[in-house]
Amino acid sequence: MTLRFLHRLCAYAMTAAILSSLACGRNNGHDSTLDAPSAQNLHYDMIVELAPELHTLRGSQTVTFPAEEHVQISMSNGARLESVKGSTHTDVLDYVESTRGGEDNDRQWNVTLTNRSEVAELHISWEATFYQDHTSGERAGEIHNFEMRRSIGEEGIYLTGAWYPIIDAHSMSTYRVSVNRMQSTEIVVSGYQSGESSDERTVWKSSYPVRGITIVGGPHEVQNYVHDGLEIALHLKPSQSQHAAGLAEAVSGYLDRYEPLLGPYPAKQYRVVDNFFSSGFAFPGFTLLSSVVIDMGERSQTTHGYIDHEFVHSWYGNAIQVDDEGGNWCEALTSHLTNHYGHVLDGNEEGARGYRRNAINAFSRLSDQSDLPLATFGQEGGANRTIGYNKGAMVFHMLSMELGEEDFFAALRLLNDRYVGRVVGWSELQDVFEESGNCDLTNFFTQWVYGSGALTLDVSGVTWDRQSETLSVALNAPIGFQAKVPALVSFESGMRDSVTASVRADSTLIQYQNIPSMPATIELDPGYDLFRNVLRVDWLPTTNATRRGDQLVVLVSADQSQQLGPYINVFRDSYEDGQVSIHSDLSEAPVGWNDSAVLVLGDACSSDAVKSILAEMELDLRFDEGSFSIDGEEFSGGEQSLLLTGRHPNLPGVGVTFITGNSDEAYPKPMNVIPFYPNSMVVFEGGRPIHRKDFEKRLIFDVNGEQ
Repeated sequence: MTLRFLHRLCAYAMTAAILSSLACGRNNGHDSTLDAPSAQNLHYDMIVELAPELHTLRGSQTVTFPAEEHVQISMSNGARLESVKGSTHTDVLDYVESTRGGEDNDRQWNVTLTNRSEVAELHISWEATFYQDHTSGERAGEIHNFEMRRSIGEEGIYLTGAWYPIIDAHSMSTYRVSVNRMQSTEIVVSGYQSGESSDERTVWKSSYPVRGITIVGGPHEVQNYVHDGLEIALHLKPSQSQHAAGLAEAVSGYLDRYEPLLGPYPAKQYRVVDNFFSSGFAFPGFTLLSSVVIDMGERSQTTHGYIDHEFVHSWYGNAIQVDDEGGNWCEALTSHLTNHYGHVLDGNEEGARGYRRNAINAFSRLSDQSDLPLATFGQEGGANRTIGYNKGAMVFHMLSMELGEEDFFAALRLLNDRYVGRVVGWSELQDVFEESGNCDLTNFFTQWVYGSGALTLDVSGVTWDRQSETLSVALNAPIGFQAKVPALVSFESGMRDSVTASVRADSTLIQYQNIPSMPATIELDPGYDLFRNVLRVDWLPTTNATRRGDQLVVLVSADQSQQLGPYINVFRDSYEDGQVSIHSDLSEAPVGWNDSAVLVLGDACSSDAVKSILAEMELDLRFDEGSFSIDGEEFSGGEQSLLLTGRHPNLPGVGVTFITGNSDEAYPKPMNVIPFYPNSMVVFEGGRPIHRKDFEKRLIFDVNGEQ
């Protein structure tokens, strides 16, 4: 445990109530110096010559590994082996290409060795040509270009996976990589830049064993900072230099925030690197961000889920790697700690509640076929990102509530002490949480990690029994999960009381004890602390509700159809051919709108057609020339615009979305981020959100009477 870490732990404990019990820590008898990962058996010493103008590289490496009679070398189809030689310990009898296959069409060679001493060396040289048109993989509304594999060019370098000869792709290995310096390209390699670097070459070493090495680069300028002994480097285009100070401040703040919770930062350096295609990727020692994200400036630096999310991957997914056989848990834990818990650390409980509510609503929209166990996320045919990120974050939130925050974060620090440079699955996570909380979490993990589904609170009635002082909530069907159901009880006097009841999976009755007088109402799970299904009629209306219907009706004037066409395309991408109809006759509501999701754009919002639709909706929404109002609040600024989705009056779970601006220049931009706003309503001014609102239906029920 470093002095920097101890200093920060004490300082943080004094200023944050949540860490008040962590200042002295829990003495679990664990000595990280005795339990550090053992020396790994594979080591790569590599020399790489890059030529961006030619899209090529030449490389040579010495690989040290436990000797076996046969080993297998894997490399991408874009590369060619030049030679494979042994050492004094072993000679190569033969190496032959054996198979092709895999997502990247990787090539494999079987190598036969003459000797089987304890340690073998192979000296391998290769060359490769890698180039991809990154623009072909860019998609409207997508923030990651997952089609990019490997590319070398003057616009940027991205080498990941089998760009070099890999021996046993699943093994943890250490690396030393020497790369030529280039006049117009700055290089970053997984790990940290060693003091061995010179004017001609940069030398990089892995901070801990990893399962692969990545090289990125581009036409960048490098700005260096130091915070509490941690080197922070920013690799930005010259046009982005104004963002450097803000990025450095953001990283420094996140270091101060998360080290006391998670344990010492597990590497020697941290870099933020501008990328030439859409990305938000975390690698050991650096984060690769698209130019769009960096150019967001303060918004990406302070909004949870951007810089903080990738930074926390320094612990989970990089220093502690995910077991391929056990499902990807690191996105769930990272999402909980940043996208969700970041709001708690800000003192913004409403922001945290909003994240939980949105996560639950996103899950509720999934089809039955998509509702797969969290433990399958990251596996072929496994759970999707809604499960892996949203449900996963909720599961860790519930685990924190189950253990208490002190034991929850003590477990994460134990994880950091024990598993840096090692592979971890859900079973190891369960072990450290059980050890920290001194409890058996088998039922919890069986239900929420290895099982599918969520509990449903479908209420049929509420009664209060005077004699037993019991408030009973009757359900239409068994709850389906063992759970503790929180509630807020309100009385005619204005008093309110928070209560909790434990419920069996087969129960159709939730009973709250010690309620001495008859309440007026009860609200179930007011903070969205339970992972549950929201009934379709109660789904929070967002653009997802309009992008997920069977048919889409678009209302747009002929004069604005070209200008507003990109908005149509964002929604059209969610539908098949023939499912979208565009209407420019705005004199009356089009036939078929009652059976379709509806998108209303621009001047069409104030048309007679839309007035008849609004008359059937539960919305006090009005449009006038140069202004709009919601619930009596008017927005008339010339730079103001509106993105609003209400519930369809006839189709539960389907939306009616309105997008308009008070001037031609005021419409929300960039258009492709529209699907990512989790709110029912966002008002923009000059392109920036200034006001948000959600049309939320809460589980509030009147108490029907005494039994």
